[in-house]
Amino acid sequence: MNNDKYLNIAIIVQFYSGLKTILDHSHWSHSGSPAYYNFIKLVDRSIDIKYQLILLETVTGSKSVQKLYLDNLKYPIIILPYFSITLSSRIPLVKKIENFYNKIRQYYLVFIYTKKSNFYYVDRDNIIFAFFTLYFKKTKVIIRLLGVTESLFMHLTSRNNPLSKIIKSVFINPNVNFICSNDGSYAEKVKIKYGSKFHLLFNGVNKDLQRNFKKSNKLRIVYLSRIVKDKGHEDFIYGVAKSKLINSLDIKIIGDGNLKNDMVDLTNNLALANCIDFIGLLNHSSALDELSKADLVISMNHDGVFGNGVLEAAKMGIPLIVLKHPGSPSSSKYNLFELQRDENLLDNIGKTIDRAYTDKEWLLDLENKSKEFASYYLHDWSSRVSSELKIVRNFFL
Repeated sequence: MNNDKYLNIAIIVQFYSGLKTILDHSHWSHSGSPAYYNFIKLVDRSIDIKYQLILLETVTGSKSVQKLYLDNLKYPIIILPYFSITLSSRIPLVKKIENFYNKIRQYYLVFIYTKKSNFYYVDRDNIIFAFFTLYFKKTKVIIRLLGVTESLFMHLTSRNNPLSKIIKSVFINPNVNFICSNDGSYAEKVKIKYGSKFHLLFNGVNKDLQRNFKKSNKLRIVYLSRIVKDKGHEDFIYGVAKSKLINSLDIKIIGDGNLKNDMVDLTNNLALANCIDFIGLLNHSSALDELSKADLVISMNHDGVFGNGVLEAAKMGIPLIVLKHPGSPSSSKYNLFELQRDENLLDNIGKTIDRAYTDKEWLLDLENKSKEFASYYLHDWSSRVSSELKIVRNFFL
């Protein structure tokens, strides 16, 4: 095939976790982001696409630019290092300077390594890069969003500072399209505002997911998420403390993050260590195995209703309790059981857990709601990334 018949795409992704696993095994793996993993695997199999995959480090790791061949990708990946500045971990201003320096340095290197690329597919953390790309190159850009955060939504709606103006200019640029995961955040409101250039898709799920239900005299609850700000762990743990049936609960918290030690301390201080078990970070297969054994999955994620763990639990037909998000109409449209984000949240978490233990008919109703949601809205990853690649081709060609 002649070069002019190829789509020559630069794929720019900022990596927060999983990079070490990829490097240790020289293998493109799930690494906590099934959307990127499955999309890039499909792109790699496409005979009409040449791509340059560039991963941007976000913490100090490599000391220089790395070009690596992985055993399951056709083309090498390039890893651009991140350099720390002394005292940045202690002084916020120094940390901001460090981030700014690394952004500029990494973006300059991206331009160097993507001179032959006709099109760009960039992740949500690199909207500023898209702005510079559109300014300096005659090209088209797809920005891949994993949802719409409150901060991004405010930039698009209420803020009017220089950064907001840059972001808004990217969103209205005719040479930009967006592919966004419907994570139950502000994404649906942004879809209404930007219409056909903003493509909203649920993440996929593995088609062979099955529940591994086992009867027990305890209610087995799984909470699956990175243990970081706004993922709801603190609310959840305080809510568990409100339960009147603590001795009848078997709770597994799966994940890791910078707040894990704080959450373990909180659990101990509330005398919940006998019912809450912090399992830690698991590979995807092991995490799904733990998830499949749950009687109930709870997510109090402030960032969005539909995290991957929630979608996977729905596919398995596991009862779900989620936190209502101001940007999502999920209570009326998706028919899942939601708790309101108000002053009664902690009490309601405890009451809901107790009801799940005592009212088996209600728990069965939640199970049916999960199955209905999955049947109507969710697709396997093959179908999901095929839809995404069709959008990419239609926009770039």
